[in-house]
Order: sequence, then C-alpha cells, then structure tokens
Amino acid sequence: MLGLSDILAVLDRWPTWKALKEAPARIEALEKRLSALEASPTNPETVCPVDGTQMKWEGEVPSRHFGVFGQMDETWRCPACGLARIVQRKPG
Repeated sequence: MLGLSDILAVLDRWPTWKALKEAPARIEALEKRLSALEASPTNPETVCPVDGTQMKWEGEVPSRHFGVFGQMDETWRCPACGLARIVQRKPG
C-alpha cells in the first residue's frame, strides 16, 4: 500500500511539481521588485540618459506614422544638458 511519503517522493520527480513548490518564493521576490519599481519617483523613459536628471515635458503631437491609430509622440527635454527625447505613447 502506498503512503503519503511515497506519493510525495513520486511527485518530487515531476518538474511541474517542483515548479509549483518554488512558486511562492518566486512570487514574493517578484512582488518585492514590483513594489520597489512602483516606489521609484521617476519614469525611466523621462530620465535623461546623459546626466540622469528628470526631463521636462514640452508637448505632444500625433505620431507621424501611427497618428491615425491615436498614437502620440511626446517631446521631453533635459533642462541640464538640453537633450530632447521623443517618447511614443499608445492611446488609453
């Protein structure tokens, strides 16, 4: 007759079972990473790649290629070095 320990020993050989056993630790690690990202005050798209300062929003226009679908091109400029960056935003 099979006991519980025998069933668990068989399950431990199954890769999916191993992944299910590891899932709670992985979920906890992902939640910590997500909360750290959400606590960050800046959006990586709007930080100057040259000096790391927060860029200022200058305006937006419909995208040249995808404006008919509602996509907008936002212009961001760094106040420190003057670098301009265009960030594409999808509608909604």
